[in-house]
Amino acid sequence: ARVAGYSSAGTGSLSATLAARCSAKPDTPAKPTLSSSSVSHITIYWSAPTTLLLHNALHQGTKVQFDDGAGGPFTIVTLTDTLQVQYTKTGVSAGQTYRFRIQTVSETGESVESPILSAVAASGPDAPVVSIVSTSNIAIVYSAQLLGSTGGTPVLYWNAYASGDGVTYPSAPSDVLNASFTSYTTDCANFEGVNRGQQYFWLKIAGVNAAGEGTMSSAAKTRCSAIPGTPTAPGRVASTANSVTISFDTNGLNGAYLTGFKVHTDDGNSGPWSIDTVTDTTARSFTKYGLSPGLPYRFKVQAVSEVGTSEMSAIETFYSAATPDPPTVYVMSSSNSEINLAWTPGADGGSPISGWLVYGSKDGITWKAADNPTYMISDGTTNIQQVSCIDFTKWDNSQVAQQYVFLRVSGVNKAGTGIPSNSYRWRCSARPGVTTNPLKVAGTSSSVTLSYTPTQLNSAIQMGYIIMYDDGMAGAYNEVKVSSTSQTQYTAAGLTAGLTYRFRVKVVTEVGESDPSAVLSVTVGADADAPNPPYYVSSRNNDELTVGWNFPGSNGGTPIQNWNLYVAAGFDDGLWPAQTSPSIVTAAGTMTAVIDCTDADGGGLNLYRAFVYSRVAAVTGAGIGKYSPMSRIYCANQAVAPTVSDGSGTPTSVTINFVEGDLFGAELTAFKIYMNDGLGGALTYRGMVEDTSQRFYTATGLITDRDYLVQVSVVTTVTESLRSTILSVRACGAPSMPASPIRLASTSTSITVLWAAPADNGCPMTGYRLYIDTTNDGTADAEIYPGAGNPADPIDASLVPNVLQFKKTGLARGTLYGFRIRAYNARGYTESEWSTIKAASEPLAMQEPTQEPMAGSSTSIALVWTVPNLQGGTAVGFKAFRNNGVGTDINSFADPTCGMETNPAPQTCILTGLAPGETYTVKMVAINEIGESPYSPVAALKSASVPATITTLANTGATDTPSLSYTWTAPSSQGAFIYNSEGELHNVETGTVQVWSGLGTMVTPYTQVTFTMSGNNYGMISGKQFKFRVRGVNEMGGGVWSDWSSLTASPRGFCLSPPITPTNFARHSDPPVAGVIKLGWDAIATTADAGGDDTSSVRYEVWAGTTTGSMTQQVMASDTFNYYTMAVAAGQTMYFKMRAVNSGGQSSVFSTTLALISAEVPSQATIASLTSTTAGRVQMIWNVPSSNGGASITGYELSNDNYVADIRTALNTATTYTFNDQASGATVTYYVRAYNSVGYGPIATQSIVVAS
Repeated sequence: ARVAGYSSAGTGSLSATLAARCSAKPDTPAKPTLSSSSVSHITIYWSAPTTLLLHNALHQGTKVQFDDGAGGPFTIVTLTDTLQVQYTKTGVSAGQTYRFRIQTVSETGESVESPILSAVAASGPDAPVVSIVSTSNIAIVYSAQLLGSTGGTPVLYWNAYASGDGVTYPSAPSDVLNASFTSYTTDCANFEGVNRGQQYFWLKIAGVNAAGEGTMSSAAKTRCSAIPGTPTAPGRVASTANSVTISFDTNGLNGAYLTGFKVHTDDGNSGPWSIDTVTDTTARSFTKYGLSPGLPYRFKVQAVSEVGTSEMSAIETFYSAATPDPPTVYVMSSSNSEINLAWTPGADGGSPISGWLVYGSKDGITWKAADNPTYMISDGTTNIQQVSCIDFTKWDNSQVAQQYVFLRVSGVNKAGTGIPSNSYRWRCSARPGVTTNPLKVAGTSSSVTLSYTPTQLNSAIQMGYIIMYDDGMAGAYNEVKVSSTSQTQYTAAGLTAGLTYRFRVKVVTEVGESDPSAVLSVTVGADADAPNPPYYVSSRNNDELTVGWNFPGSNGGTPIQNWNLYVAAGFDDGLWPAQTSPSIVTAAGTMTAVIDCTDADGGGLNLYRAFVYSRVAAVTGAGIGKYSPMSRIYCANQAVAPTVSDGSGTPTSVTINFVEGDLFGAELTAFKIYMNDGLGGALTYRGMVEDTSQRFYTATGLITDRDYLVQVSVVTTVTESLRSTILSVRACGAPSMPASPIRLASTSTSITVLWAAPADNGCPMTGYRLYIDTTNDGTADAEIYPGAGNPADPIDASLVPNVLQFKKTGLARGTLYGFRIRAYNARGYTESEWSTIKAASEPLAMQEPTQEPMAGSSTSIALVWTVPNLQGGTAVGFKAFRNNGVGTDINSFADPTCGMETNPAPQTCILTGLAPGETYTVKMVAINEIGESPYSPVAALKSASVPATITTLANTGATDTPSLSYTWTAPSSQGAFIYNSEGELHNVETGTVQVWSGLGTMVTPYTQVTFTMSGNNYGMISGKQFKFRVRGVNEMGGGVWSDWSSLTASPRGFCLSPPITPTNFARHSDPPVAGVIKLGWDAIATTADAGGDDTSSVRYEVWAGTTTGSMTQQVMASDTFNYYTMAVAAGQTMYFKMRAVNSGGQSSVFSTTLALISAEVPSQATIASLTSTTAGRVQMIWNVPSSNGGASITGYELSNDNYVADIRTALNTATTYTFNDQASGATVTYYVRAYNSVGYGPIATQSIVVAS
């Protein structure tokens, strides 16, 4: 509006124009809202006023009022940015409450203040730590502790959110807890109206203060179950001198998973308890090692589940001892009614033997039960038992007199009943009765033949006879064993005629020998015969030879008076002395003679170191008897006895070695071997080695494992030497070479070495010695077992044949040690090769494996694990075991697609060939060079991966409200249902990131692939640039983030609307010049017109072409100018359009297309005449301009007020125009100008008085 004064003189000049809106002041705005707060700031926001609230008036800003946090006066801040809808108050005092209110300002005034918002200068409390206090089958008790900040103001109360699946939580708290609560109980029996006892629960808790609800705690997951039932008392499975193995079991788990057991053991002296944890949930036994022999150890057990530990079981006491070793059983004596059984104890197993159990069997197959022995002896030092053969109660209501019985004995100690001895068979019979008196059957001058008959054998098997006779002179009896039981006669030969010999007989059965029979005395006699050839008796000084002879024949009934000895230098008859000229004569009672080799025949025959030939004849009253056969003896000393040694043996043979001593010049002719029967009998001639190059003898056909006594003599041309010293050899070979010892068990500081008994080659093993090589140089550094006795003695008392293992402790973790076993039997010993064993154990059980969702696929699982404690070993690899999907058991063989059995790194593998989206159960073992670990806990893993990476993310829209729109293509699910999308919005300027989620769940999935962020949510600010990325989420987790949205493609992440199309796009107001076209337009001057952008950031595009279809963007000197000049040939018409582009790359709508010619404005149209002859009328005549400027004149404009309000036009062909209704009598100036498509030419003027 404008105003002019009016008076009698007329109307005055108009005032300046006043533009005013006919609108009321803005309506009262709503109370502002708290956006965020902390101890250092408070941010509020409000809604932008609508045109309705502004009453269509122009919005000019907002006034924000706030007090000092202490109820003081308000301070006003005026905001002139009409797009600003939030305000941050900084410099606040923590915990103070501040008041806020706002006013809306428009061109018509200010609104009334809004209602007051009170906000505390604090942030929500940090997340508390939630703990499980206790569980039962009907309730869970929780506690929470705030370890972080209260947010700057006290916690008012706590919100508890309970979930039954860990995914879906209530929007409102399940319970509100007072600020000082110490525990919170969830009622499992009435959870949302359902009894969920023994099921899983998840609980989150958040603190609430004056600033609002704080960060949620992590979910506390547990099963609503009571602790396991108290196990029954443990039982004994087995024990050794340093270990006890117990058994145990669960007693109700209340629906929870078993995680293991705790085994409590005292020190064997009612002392403190130690605890061993059993994590193998399949184990129902446990071995406690390292115990002291013979002590009573107390044991008790607890079961452990996922919710806690049971009460202690009852206590049981077990002794750390092995049962006694089997004793060695033998029979002392027997009768027809009893057997006197005896035994030699074995090792006591670490606990003194407290008694013995004697078991009897009639067939050696059927035995009494272990707890029902035939005899029970309560004194462990008693090693004999009289076994009745006639007690019906002992032999199943029968008698076993004179029958075979089988007996065995077991020792008893604190560890229990030991292994029985070997079965011992014996006939319950008395020794045989005395034979009938022997009778003489026949005889010669040198022999007597006897007969005899056995009597009572007591049902025992007869084994032979023993013939006893003396030397005919009442001397000691010799015994001859007769093994043929059918032979009832015996001829004693080689007796002396005329002597009286005594004879007795004993019968032998399987249970022993009878008493000797009565004595039979027999005198020997017959005709005299030739003596036996002379034999060597002795020699001395290599020149004196004593010979002797025997007279086995008959004296012909006449006593012998003397003996004639004849000596010669050879066999030829001519060399012998006459029968009546003996070389030496001895008395009848002297059957030896000494020959002087230097005068052998008493007549100068020198046979020193030469052969002496001799023969002898008996001289009786009837004359000289027959010559004995000749003998040839070398005149030298008797050879020295040979040296004998044990060579080797087999189960039925022995080989001895021998070396002769000094032969004194005589010729070696043989070696004689003497052996006994291996049962302690006398040594007798066994054989002869006549090959004088051979220095060994093998006796075959021997009884295995018997000790035989052996002597050897040297036979020379002199005589047989004295026998060697007696050598005891056993009919067996030394043990076969034992296998190298192996690892039975080990820890990082101990190795239990195990060895196998080699073939004993006929002699039972007597024991072993174990050697260790600590430097791995192939040389024993120490004997570690038994570590006592004489290593060269194969029957040393320290040797134990039935111990085949030894635990070496105190070793260095992970160090290699060499072990060699030496095996002994009575024959000797052999040694194994060295074996190398590391002081290490199998790895401990692995933790439950996990999967790397991003590395798997819909048909594979990327398995990930951690290396367990390798117990001193070196990792070799890992095995993964899986089932074949839901409802199937885990395979007993490792999955071959993992392929890490021999690869210790990396700790991951891919299980392939799986069914898409299937859930598999997987467990693992670790492998070191010692062996495999126990199985890990079982993990349930899915053959799926996180969603594929989104590659199609695009920023499809933006506004300055602010808002940003994005779209993408749904990614591949990779085997698991995609139920949500997540995004991150990054403020390019500040670097801050806001998180977005579609809030999808498995029940209510978010499946959209477009999203628009608007308003102040997510920290968006009008005019600011943001970048966004997105990923899909499935049950395996979030996928790999997409690339950030483009910052170059429109709208480039800017919260901007498109700018308006610039106004007044036309030829520039500068004087046109032919050959150039200059364009101009109004620059965008406001943020609103720039789409919310800074006006200085707006750029302009000019497009030009010779046709509308060929227009292209032009290169401008500066795209921020609001003009553009283009060289165009004079007279050429060009088409132009333009648009504005802001920082977001968003462009306005193109302007209207202009068609402009390259030309100038016309020259001046001069006034030819200006006349007024009629009242109120003026006529103008003008001249056509001398130049049209290069473009046709399109018309003329005329005016009587310099084109302010009066503008008149004339055709381009006109040169005259009449002004009517002019003010008569007034002096008026008139104007004319030509114009073409370029613009207006210069104005021509002229004044005239209008006719009246």
